[in-house]
Amino acid sequence: MIEKIEEKLAELIGIADSVPEKYSVKCFELLLSYELGLNKDMPTDKPNEISSKPDESGIAAAAAASTPSQREVSESDLHLKFKQFLKKYRIDLEKINQLYYIEGDDFLPIYDDLKTVRSAETQIRLALFQAMINAMKDGSFEFDGEAVRVECQKRKAYDSSNFSANFKNNASLFDGFSSYKKDEQIRLSEQGKEELNKLIQEISE
Repeated sequence: MIEKIEEKLAELIGIADSVPEKYSVKCFELLLSYELGLNKDMPTDKPNEISSKPDESGIAAAAAASTPSQREVSESDLHLKFKQFLKKYRIDLEKINQLYYIEGDDFLPIYDDLKTVRSAETQIRLALFQAMINAMKDGSFEFDGEAVRVECQKRKAYDSSNFSANFKNNASLFDGFSSYKKDEQIRLSEQGKEELNKLIQEISE
């Protein structure tokens, strides 16, 4: 019986993972509800067992274990260096929760609108927010330029001919930056952190 439950859960999770991310959790919940209703009179593997009703609480528990939980960001989730950043710029935790939530071990964005239509500005704002995510996790205030490239492409804001130039034109935001190199992490300068503070304030309004 347990094996059948695990197989069915894996099947449902696979279906949910195939839809866009923002619908996947709701899709899984609907599929699970349907499956529980469909099989409410399903016989067990033991023919002499009196009750024919499956252990729905066991299925729900297994589903909960398989589905990452979503919750608000708390101070205990944040690296000490990022908490110092919040203190320096007097940023309330509420502002962070207007931008990100936690699912499993990941910080995921709530915002969608970066409040700009310019590709160069979109690129820099995505870079600042990726540095923010890394700072929340490990205090580094660094980002991967290639990850920014991918996000720009997803948002239809990728300017291939000026991608490297956009970083160079904003070199003051990055610590010791001279030219863009694919295999190097880029760290925010103090001015970059100030710009991140401004971005947090603007997008969380």
